[in-house]
Amino acid sequence: GASSMTDYVKLKGALPGIEAGAVIDYGYMFQADGGLGFGKIPIQRDYEVRKFYFRWVPFEMANYLVTHEKERGVVTTKDKRSITFTAENVPPVVDEPFGPPRSELQSVLYIYYNLTEIYEPRKFWDFVAEKTDKFLSDFMKGETKLQEALDEIPLPEGDDLKAKLKALYDWMDANIENTDYRTSERRESEARADQDDDDFESVRQVWKDKAGTATQIRLLYAAFARILGADAHMVAVVDRSESYWDARLLTGLQFDDFLVAVKAPSEPNEDYVVLDLGSGLPYGKVRWWYSMIRGLLCTEEGASSVTIPPLEAEDSTTVYDVKIGFEDDGELVVRSWTMTAAGQWGRSERVYL
Repeated sequence: GASSMTDYVKLKGALPGIEAGAVIDYGYMFQADGGLGFGKIPIQRDYEVRKFYFRWVPFEMANYLVTHEKERGVVTTKDKRSITFTAENVPPVVDEPFGPPRSELQSVLYIYYNLTEIYEPRKFWDFVAEKTDKFLSDFMKGETKLQEALDEIPLPEGDDLKAKLKALYDWMDANIENTDYRTSERRESEARADQDDDDFESVRQVWKDKAGTATQIRLLYAAFARILGADAHMVAVVDRSESYWDARLLTGLQFDDFLVAVKAPSEPNEDYVVLDLGSGLPYGKVRWWYSMIRGLLCTEEGASSVTIPPLEAEDSTTVYDVKIGFEDDGELVVRSWTMTAAGQWGRSERVYL
């Protein structure tokens, strides 16, 4: 018969394997134009995964890495067009206090394209290191006045290279602005005023403006350090609160930042001092999430690693100086309240403000 707005049908159904308390994660298909930079797909979740199924159809040579593959029973199947990853009854991952990064605990599928066509890890990281060191060398090219600029910086007399490197760090920290820390209002106003200008391209521009991004300031420091006679190289680092550098993962996109390592030419690699110029921390001190890990040391001879030490506890302190008094009627009055923060804590407060 004719239906009406009040007619309805009530249907019931059940999915296989579902029970009270189960979480249903719906499947989906994703398609997009353009290149894939770096894909990270967690296989383990906060809950038990009854069935994991991921099919990838790459547009060129596919690169992938499955962590904890055997322990979690992940099966990889290939055909002419695609790669399929499956797993069943994957246990939940548990976050524990002071444990390693979550991505190190859980099984993760990484998919990416290796555009270098170098698939042997040692050769790949040598290629990345040499290319990064060449970038630093190119940053210095054609700068005939670089020595003149360095001569303007008050450095100690004599042959003490370490004292000069520290004095150079302190001077640049005080006199060259890190534009990454400018307020959004200032960045927007300057972008409108200089919208036709290119970003800093060379040492000369950074030196002229006494300002640059953190990476540009570090490149300038490395250039000056090399003129002083030091071994100076860029160090690629990963935020250890998120993950660690995985040499099996053949992509530089896993790195979060570049620091600078310096030493005297006669010293061994163990004596490299890693510098976080532009962070607001003192010479030889590094933001905590880049410490206690290995960094990729980039030299013209290839890749090496350097271990970045943590700050000492006494380097990150907060001192409160409070003076109180009483009015004639006995009311308590705070006369002054001063907080002095140093190290990591001081940096956090300063950046927040």
